[in-house]
Amino acid sequence: MTFSALTLTAATDLLRHSLFETTTESLAYAERASQAEATVRHDQEVAHEVRAATAGIVAGVHLLARGHVPPAQRTALEHMVDVEAARLGRSLTPETSGPDRLAVDEVIGPLVVAQRALGHEVDWQPRGHGVVARRDDLAEMVNVLLNNAFRHGLGRGTRIVSEEVDGAARIEVSDQGPGVAPEVRDLLFGWGVRGPGSVGYGIGLQRARRLAVEYGGQLELTDEAGAATTFRLTLPAIPVGDAPGLGAPISPEQLPGASSDSRRDLAG
Repeated sequence: MTFSALTLTAATDLLRHSLFETTTESLAYAERASQAEATVRHDQEVAHEVRAATAGIVAGVHLLARGHVPPAQRTALEHMVDVEAARLGRSLTPETSGPDRLAVDEVIGPLVVAQRALGHEVDWQPRGHGVVARRDDLAEMVNVLLNNAFRHGLGRGTRIVSEEVDGAARIEVSDQGPGVAPEVRDLLFGWGVRGPGSVGYGIGLQRARRLAVEYGGQLELTDEAGAATTFRLTLPAIPVGDAPGLGAPISPEQLPGASSDSRRDLAG
């Protein structure tokens, strides 16, 4: 082999090695960037849910402090504050618990109390369904839908309907607002997607859907374009007898805002 050939071979090997090192370094930087982005998104998601939970707690505490709440509803408010404060505390620490067998009503009840404390009228009746999920994840998924309805429903009230169909628990949250803008319908569950004039962050719906899918379920928009908005959360169902109680059940009569008399009491 001539000197020129040896020089060319050495140069080629050096270039190949340099390219390999550059590619490896680029992949490492890309991985670090991806991890950093995931961390930022996680922190934003936590902050999003902290804001939502804190609003209900503060509103409930204010109502309790004013002293115009009937005894039965006071119990429901105190229970909500305790439950949501505990959830708030857990959201700031790493997850350590696995999925639980949950009674859906006992997760939804405090969320409805919190929404009514905020002035959001929610029509809901306990249905006795059970699912397997982390309690805080189920609460977050439903709370995202309730807050979304509160924000976009023009104050016309929200309805929660749950049923079991083919082994799945369906939780539908409907508002009476103008519906989802056609230009964002297909992108609605993407990160940062917001409709025209929305004051939201475009975080809640994508996170709620991701959590639903992690449990073998789904979150979807089921209404037609231009109609009032309905979101359907679907999770694998279990017999309610397999879902141990998480506290005393809350009946609709105990919920603040459940009747015109109680609304007057809360407004006093």
